[in-house]
Amino acid sequence: MKRYILILFLLLLSCSNKEEPVARVDETILTEDELSQTVGYSSEVLSSGYVKDAVNSWIDQELLYREARKRKLDRREDIKQEIEEYSRYILTEHLIQEVVLDGLEIEEDSLLDYYNRNSSLYTAQNDMVRLILLNIEDADTASSVHEKITNGVPIGRFEPFLYLSDSSGSFFTRDELPKEVAKVAFSMGDGKLSEPIETSFGYFIIKKISSVKQGVILPFEAVRDDIHYILYSRKSSDRISSFIDSLRGEHSIWINPSYEETTDVEEDSI
Repeated sequence: MKRYILILFLLLLSCSNKEEPVARVDETILTEDELSQTVGYSSEVLSSGYVKDAVNSWIDQELLYREARKRKLDRREDIKQEIEEYSRYILTEHLIQEVVLDGLEIEEDSLLDYYNRNSSLYTAQNDMVRLILLNIEDADTASSVHEKITNGVPIGRFEPFLYLSDSSGSFFTRDELPKEVAKVAFSMGDGKLSEPIETSFGYFIIKKISSVKQGVILPFEAVRDDIHYILYSRKSSDRISSFIDSLRGEHSIWINPSYEETTDVEEDSI
């Protein structure tokens, strides 16, 4: 499955540079630098199987893209309209992120203040564990990654394999994990690294950081991202609204009166 997810990231990697090519489809070249950008890390960190998978994904996508052009799908009006709509969306998102929300940050003190004022809302409803989880498709790659971590390679260097967590770890209840993973995670000691765990979703490697018992107020680290999302959403919404209001003053805007809101909502009498 990951092979085909990678296809989405490889669509634009069709230009060549001065580096030695990794693969070629006709005149289009995939370089080592482009491959590293695609998988997120140097091939030295990843297993040969994962790198080979990424290369084949690039080849698959290039072949599909060429076939689509050969069949002149890029000339169809409905597809051209889809491309135009997607282009508008991409441009708008870049405007918002690079101009409107540029420099928008939520200070750590604001996050802590929100947490302290609302900590009662963050009581653990179940036993939880804080884990760094790696999810790897095949046994050979999982074994190779486990060996590298055991020999001192930081687990954060394997970000392409992170599962529902970042390199600092995330909190999970038993029900949020595959049963084989939960069994190991809730029985192993804090600070321990598990062996590769086979599941129907591939192989998992666990780095356990800590545990939280039911009924205890969750530590700030467990809810920091949630609080950040709340405060960032509020600030970004205000910024976007203000920016759009300023644009309205720079343009001539007309709305058909039949589409204006003219009907007042009447409250039911009590």
